[in-house]
Amino acid sequence: MATDTRWLKPWLAVLGGAALVAAIAGSFMMGPGMMGPGMMWGYGSAGTVGGWGMALGMLAMLAFWIALIAGVVLLVRWAVGQATAPNTATGTDAPLAILRRRYAAGEIDQPTYERMKQELGG
Repeated sequence: MATDTRWLKPWLAVLGGAALVAAIAGSFMMGPGMMGPGMMWGYGSAGTVGGWGMALGMLAMLAFWIALIAGVVLLVRWAVGQATAPNTATGTDAPLAILRRRYAAGEIDQPTYERMKQELGG
């Protein structure tokens, strides 16, 4: 039985977008000289987007951790969903349930239903 994975594509798009924003924001932190003026709040350096380098770095770090945690949660939910997928062929009542469903759908008539029910021991 296939598991419904329609929710996976939007979440992957959000995670990809968060990774892209983190990469772009992180690249602005590296101004002209990694440890010189412009590393913290900019001091007007050209490489820090008007002095917002540290704030963008914090947002990038936050986006990274949110994306990582959401990815792990989605992976665990997907793995648990795969492990506990319902299997209609298991269980003691499965043959009788299938027979009842076929009778209710009109696939078999009443004498056939009664005969098959007797054969199954129900």
